[in-house]
Amino acid sequence: MIIGHERKVRYLERVLKNGRAAHAYLFTGPDSIGKRTIARHFARALLCTTSPVEFGGCGACVACRAVEAETHPSVLVLDVAHALVPPRKEESRTKISLDDIHEVRRRFSFAPRAGEWRIALIDEAEMMSGEAANGILKLLEEPGERVVFLLITAHPELVLPTIASRAEVVRFLPVADRVIRACLVEKGISNADQETMTLLSDGCPGRALAFIQDRQKLADAVARRERVRAVLSGHDGVEALALSLGVAGDGTEEWAILDEVWRELHVRLKTTGNNTEYKSLVRKIKKVDILATTLATTNANPRLVLDVILLEAVGR
Repeated sequence: MIIGHERKVRYLERVLKNGRAAHAYLFTGPDSIGKRTIARHFARALLCTTSPVEFGGCGACVACRAVEAETHPSVLVLDVAHALVPPRKEESRTKISLDDIHEVRRRFSFAPRAGEWRIALIDEAEMMSGEAANGILKLLEEPGERVVFLLITAHPELVLPTIASRAEVVRFLPVADRVIRACLVEKGISNADQETMTLLSDGCPGRALAFIQDRQKLADAVARRERVRAVLSGHDGVEALALSLGVAGDGTEEWAILDEVWRELHVRLKTTGNNTEYKSLVRKIKKVDILATTLATTNANPRLVLDVILLEAVGR
């Protein structure tokens, strides 16, 4: 199900009708905004045996159903959690490895079946190891016949510029609140929950759909936002450190708190009419961005980074 992104869909429809797909696309935008859904629809259209020029294909043929189920032999799906080459038992997988990229090369080295497209859908592209990134770069330089790479990332700044330069970059922006709310209305969500889900989705339809499926996730998101707002409003360093301590060791929650801090600072930036406060918020946001990038790209201690982020955010 695609919610919003009409311009992106029209662009990819033109690509299909012209029969001139690029050898690589880089889909960028926040998590849960719809990048992987649209990539999967594009792959379906390229492989559909019934309506190959319609975006998403027919959705009913064997090829379309296999792509949707991520079982089509001509579509390689790769991310940190799903390897093409199983890691050694003693290894903990935290990156997309060079072995995975070698496997992509091996499978794409054969001639396509009856002119069929081969597609590599690589999510979390920023999580490729240095060796893997260099390996994919070589594949993009010599992609082979009827091969398309669909690279997906929420952090394009962490993708090698040389990789981005060899791909068509498709940037996904937040979906309008009215579009997300219309989807929630269609699904029978109450007015009160519509407002809350739309607000907390921050323009990312996948978040709204996740709230429908898991009401505890919605409750957790509401509580998290209220806690962060209270800490930032109180300008209390002790409370800030207590919040950090409360999520220490839970990487998912640490990032969720960081995202909430960043979001709340931007909300305040948009609503303040005080020039001094505006300058202070801009400074804080810049520092938070730098610290978040440090956390994502180095082996920095997450707890210490979150401590510094929260102390910076509550400072006057």
